[in-house]
Amino acid sequence: MSTNLELHPSLNLLTHRFNQVKRINNSNEVASFYNSCVQRLSDSSRWDYMSLFDFPYRVTTHDKFGFPIYGKPETGDYLKITSTATFQVNSILWLRLENVSLKKELSYSEEVLSMTLRETENIGALNELLHTQQLKSKCVVNLRRILNTVSVDIKVDDQNVTKKQKSLVDYFKWETFAKQILLQL
Repeated sequence: MSTNLELHPSLNLLTHRFNQVKRINNSNEVASFYNSCVQRLSDSSRWDYMSLFDFPYRVTTHDKFGFPIYGKPETGDYLKITSTATFQVNSILWLRLENVSLKKELSYSEEVLSMTLRETENIGALNELLHTQQLKSKCVVNLRRILNTVSVDIKVDDQNVTKKQKSLVDYFKWETFAKQILLQL
């Protein structure tokens, strides 16, 4: 596991990176293991059972109108993370799925599931903003299989480096998230 920090002063942006890698010795098991990891990452209802936060929570998926979705989230959907603890003041965190893509090499030697999440105030609050300074924090999660190696690379761009409010980096336990995506059952 490695964690890196980079500061981009011109953009007022702090980048955090979290990496986790697992090699599977049995070539017959690697596809099954990767598919299990894809299921854990792409099914946000499974996130309820991971230790992603320091408080009890529930993750639900919603469409652009706020209606619940019961299935895998797609580009344009929202994740609503609600604290189930009664003492939480700010009990809701909204994330918009800006991009969800699954790519496979023709030779099947490499596969990548990529998700881009952006923090937003609520459904519909994130519009097409042209200026980087106006955007909220975002996270890109890449789950990759190359031959017998499966890796998770999480890159969090934090726009709130000068503000005294919690950012996307402060909410999630990113190292735990990367480990639990690669959890071998």
